[in-house]
Amino acid sequence: MVTTSSTDARAKFADLLNRVIYNQETVIIERHGKPCAAMIPIHAVETIQRLQILKAQDRVSKALEDEREGKEPILVEELKRQLGLEGLEEE
Repeated sequence: MVTTSSTDARAKFADLLNRVIYNQETVIIERHGKPCAAMIPIHAVETIQRLQILKAQDRVSKALEDEREGKEPILVEELKRQLGLEGLEEE
């Protein structure tokens, strides 16, 4: 893992991007000495997305199970909040 300042990251963006792509390294970018962003290989993002989907499916399954068992149903707004979907427009 590489840690760099935002100023250095801006100056060395192409080099850092190549390290992420070809060496599968993670780059942590700091601002004022504190981590604020990261550059990570795309496969890591895809893994995170898959985990979020699994977590969401688990929460929905739990809510359905609770409803079948006669427990207090979860409100749609609460489910959206738990899944990080609040503020999204409904279709």
